[in-house]
Amino acid sequence: MGCEEVYLLLDTYLDGQLDSARHLEVEVHLALCPICQSLAEERREIRSFFAANVACDKAPPELEAKVRAAVRRTQAQQKPALSWQPWVYATVVALVSGFLALKILFPDAEKALFQQAVLRHSYSLSGEHLVDVASPNPAVVKPWLTARLDFAPPVVGSPASGYSLVGGRIDMIQNRSVATLVLQT
Repeated sequence: MGCEEVYLLLDTYLDGQLDSARHLEVEVHLALCPICQSLAEERREIRSFFAANVACDKAPPELEAKVRAAVRRTQAQQKPALSWQPWVYATVVALVSGFLALKILFPDAEKALFQQAVLRHSYSLSGEHLVDVASPNPAVVKPWLTARLDFAPPVVGSPASGYSLVGGRIDMIQNRSVATLVLQT
């Protein structure tokens, strides 16, 4: 252990707050280093001086009662507002019940959507209906899709992303028209 580390740990050592291993290391260093030993002695003298000359005033007896009352007021103000509003609990119960009812009444609704999407994709690969509009240019594919749908789908596919646009088509999934982009690597 070096002098700089002892200098940083000296007050903690004098307070008796170091763990036993560090305490022993500081003691060994102080036994071997006269400079750090004199510094420790100076700090002990300063501590003794202040301990002997500091007046010890006793707190007035009513101070404890005031502090306890302030703590009780603070704790009362920090109680959660939820305990005072039963409608919050009712709302949470209603939402959880609604979610569970949807899961019970419509199990695997998204599973059917995925199955239809995979079926449409398989159909397009097996036949000659891979694309309705064949163009690697998003400026051509997007207007074509937008004219046939009630929304404007985002059209992406640039060579910088590792995929290039082949074209697009319109598929039907759950009786809705959806845009399908065909990309290739």
